[in-house]
Amino acid sequence: MKRLFWAGGFLLMLLTAGYAAVSAPAAGNPGVLKTTYLGNEGFLIEGGGKKVLIDALFDNGWGRYTTPPADVMSHMMAGEAPFDGIDLLLVTHSDYDHINPQFVIAYLRQHPHTRLIAHKQAVDEMRGKPGFGDVEGQIDEIASDPGEQSSLTVNGIAVDVLCLDHSHPADKPAETRNLAFAVVLGGARFLHMGDAPIEQNIAALETYPFERKHVDLLFLPVWDLSPGSRKLIAERIKPAKIVAMHLQEAKIEAERKAFDDVYPHAVAFGKPMESATFP
Repeated sequence: MKRLFWAGGFLLMLLTAGYAAVSAPAAGNPGVLKTTYLGNEGFLIEGGGKKVLIDALFDNGWGRYTTPPADVMSHMMAGEAPFDGIDLLLVTHSDYDHINPQFVIAYLRQHPHTRLIAHKQAVDEMRGKPGFGDVEGQIDEIASDPGEQSSLTVNGIAVDVLCLDHSHPADKPAETRNLAFAVVLGGARFLHMGDAPIEQNIAALETYPFERKHVDLLFLPVWDLSPGSRKLIAERIKPAKIVAMHLQEAKIEAERKAFDDVYPHAVAFGKPMESATFP
């Protein structure tokens, strides 16, 4: 497999000051998911001896959303604990508050063991960038349309990929393809919705066999509070726990309260490197 050289002076220099230490993961404990918040919809999720990064390599919060601090990003890029041995990198969609294409290329070069699963739209953002050809072999590219589902096992991790519509105005079709990922780690399953509102994707989600693929942990955008979403979550998804994501920094307390009013006892992380273990 080809390798991409690390360009001198790349934006992310390895920093050590201010890095928040975390406790050792419960990665080998069956049924346990350790979740570390990184910013916006970005998380490190550990379980069953495996590690997954999702929507983690970005630096654009559009002035509203939390981004990974520079020191945390540098530790991620360098593969320093707790970011050592990442098995799988997941990207839900191509928006720049979820992916920086050049960061992803550089990361894959640095970590040849890690594989990426992303929609063609997100991979297209990487194509043509320096070094893409050198890491293309580490990418599982999904070219699905909304409503389509696929299953694959990558680096020993079972992943169901649900192609859904990104949030969009009711009077306009969705242009962005959003991948929701149902991932099994050590016997526990998490479902990360990306920016796909449940109510706008009910037809697609109704075809997923939640009755035999129980969701232990649901990652849900903080604004997905509609009656249709609430109904499908209560009657079909039935998660053991919900984690809120995509909170605005200036409105975090109000958004937390509104979310908790609808989904009592949900978790809403506030700062990067906060973590919790589920269940």
